Amino acid sequence: MRRVMRQLRRTLTALTAGAVLATPMLATPVVAAPALAASGRTAPTAPTGHITWRPCTDAGFPGMQCGTMRVPVDWSKPRAAQLDLALVRRKADDPAHRQGTLLLNDGAGGSSIEQLRLATRNGFPDIAGAMTQRFDIVAVDPRGVGHSTPIRCSEPLKPAGVSYFPKNRAAFDKLVAHNRTFAKDCLRRNGPLVAHVDLTSTARDIEAVRTGLGVRRLNWYGIHYSTLLGRTYAALFPGRLRTMTLDTALDDTTSPLTRIVKETTSAEEAFNRFAAWCANSAQCALKGHDVAAEYDALVARADRTPVPVAGGTHRPLTGEDFRGATQD
Repeated sequence: MRRVMRQLRRTLTALTAGAVLATPMLATPVVAAPALAASGRTAPTAPTGHITWRPCTDAGFPGMQCGTMRVPVDWSKPRAAQLDLALVRRKADDPAHRQGTLLLNDGAGGSSIEQLRLATRNGFPDIAGAMTQRFDIVAVDPRGVGHSTPIRCSEPLKPAGVSYFPKNRAAFDKLVAHNRTFAKDCLRRNGPLVAHVDLTSTARDIEAVRTGLGVRRLNWYGIHYSTLLGRTYAALFPGRLRTMTLDTALDDTTSPLTRIVKETTSAEEAFNRFAAWCANSAQCALKGHDVAAEYDALVARADRTPVPVAGGTHRPLTGEDFRGATQD
């Protein structure tokens, strides 16, 4: 969160000048949030293109507005099934000098609303400086995520006995079988929504939000995967963006396999550089140690005996958990 807040602060000058930025940043997977029950949300009946606003009753959004909006599941069939989008708006502190609306969009399946909650809890708006004076901050959860109509599946994302790091053919086949079962379950429970949680549909949702906000152009702050969403929106709706800040350089011109290989290679190289620095730096607690060997030993110990988490709010962490979190 500190990383996001620092980036928000750095982009203020660009936003006020009307610039477009793209800065690299490591991705952080975020689990989709539960429904925003505390805000008093009810099923909206407003037509597409209209946002229903009310004061937020959730203590995490003091003085803010919570909103809902209806959009089609399939934009090619606007009169068919619809879904709900959830929004939270923090109005500019200095409306007389307001410069527009800043849309906050998390990526990698994360909740933008929960990002705003964390920002508020960690010193926002003080950290953001003049940004909150001049811009309405609007967080929108994309379709299928968080407080918007979510994708709900009954199968666990990762059941016991299934490894994301298979060591042999049997473990790999077990992972593939689980993935197929998981996909079939999600399709059965969510129907056509599963086929329409895509960049184009989500970009059309954002355009509907812009219309509902009654603004001519948006200012866009995109985190990780939102880089691709922002580029899609800009291509579909030219002239609708005043500024765009993208914190990650994602390349969608190559195949998924190529991207995974590049990402894996980059992560390995980054870890090796860290290990070399740590072994020789007085700033690292493991100076003088074989850092890679220490890491491997930690993973092996956690696989044998998972590490308890303080407070008991999370299951004990396995070696696989440590490996999965290392890149973050």
